[in-house]
Amino acid sequence: MASVKSDEMLEQSQLIYIAGASHSGSTLLDLLLGNHSAISGMGEIHRLSLQPETRLCSCGETINNCPYWNKIAHLTAIEFGLPIIKWEEFCVTHIVGTKYLRKFPTALDLGLIAGQMSLLKIGSFLSSDIKKYINMAANSWLLFDVIAKVQKASYVVDSTKSAGRMKVLYLTRPKNTRIIYLVRDGRAVTASAIRRGQQMSQAAKLWQRVNKNLLLMMRTIPQESILTVFYENICRNPEREMRKISAFLNAPYESIMTKLNISKTHNIPGNPMLFEREQEIQIDERWKSQLTSFELKIFDDIAGNLNRHFGYEN
Repeated sequence: MASVKSDEMLEQSQLIYIAGASHSGSTLLDLLLGNHSAISGMGEIHRLSLQPETRLCSCGETINNCPYWNKIAHLTAIEFGLPIIKWEEFCVTHIVGTKYLRKFPTALDLGLIAGQMSLLKIGSFLSSDIKKYINMAANSWLLFDVIAKVQKASYVVDSTKSAGRMKVLYLTRPKNTRIIYLVRDGRAVTASAIRRGQQMSQAAKLWQRVNKNLLLMMRTIPQESILTVFYENICRNPEREMRKISAFLNAPYESIMTKLNISKTHNIPGNPMLFEREQEIQIDERWKSQLTSFELKIFDDIAGNLNRHFGYEN
C-alpha cells in the first residue's frame, strides 16, 4: 500500500509512544494512560499486521471480527480512498525492532540514527526497506488520526516499544510525538525471558541491545519530547508517576489514571493481563527469588553496567 500524501490529512492526533524492552510494564502503563478522558490506549499497534484473523483484541474477538477494529478499518479505508484495509499490508513490522542482535547496521538503521527524514527520503530511492518504512509511518499516523477522531481523544498510545518504529514515527511528525521511555530492572526482564525458555546469556544480551538501540535512536530527539519513567516507581506510587506523565503531556491529571479499567479496552495485546479482570497494580519482583547466583553473575557480566546506569544497584 502506498502512503497517503494529502494536504487534507487530519494531523489532529498526538502520539504517546511507549519505548522500552519487552516485559518492562508497557501493557500496564498503556492501560493506565488509556483511562484518561483525552487519551486512547491502543496497545501494540504494529501487531494489527500479524495474523489479524486469529489475533485477539482485548475484548475477546479476533481483530478481523472485532466491531471496533472493523469500524477503524472502514474509516481508514475511506481516508485512503480504498474499499477495504488489509491489516497485514498496513502496519509494517521491521528490522531494528526484531533483529536486536545484528552486529552491523543497515542503511535504514543509519538513516534513523542520524535523525534526518530528508536523508531517509533520499535513501528510499535506493532501498525498498527504507521506502516501506517511510510509508508505514505515514500510514500509521493516518490510522492514529482515525482512532483519535473515533475516540474523541487528543492522544493515541502505541506501546509497540520498537526503537525503529519509534524513530520513524517521530521523524514523520516530530511536533505531534511524545516518547515515554519505560525502564525496568534488567534482572526482572531477563527472569521473565528465562521463564519463557531463554538462557540468561541470551536474555541479558537482548535486554542490553534493545536499550542501547533506544538510547542511540533518542540521541537526536529533543529531551523535551522524551520522559523516562520506571516500572517499579509506577507500581509503588502510581499517582505520583501519572501526575508526572500528565505534566509531561500538558494534560490535566485524572485520578482514574491509577486504576486498571481493563473491561472497556480494545487494545492489541502484547501481554495476557489484558484478558484478566479486577486487577490491582502489583509490582512483580519474582526475579529476586527465581534467579540463581550463577544467573545473576552472568547478567552482571553482560549487562550490569547498563543496569547500574539506570540506577539499579546490586
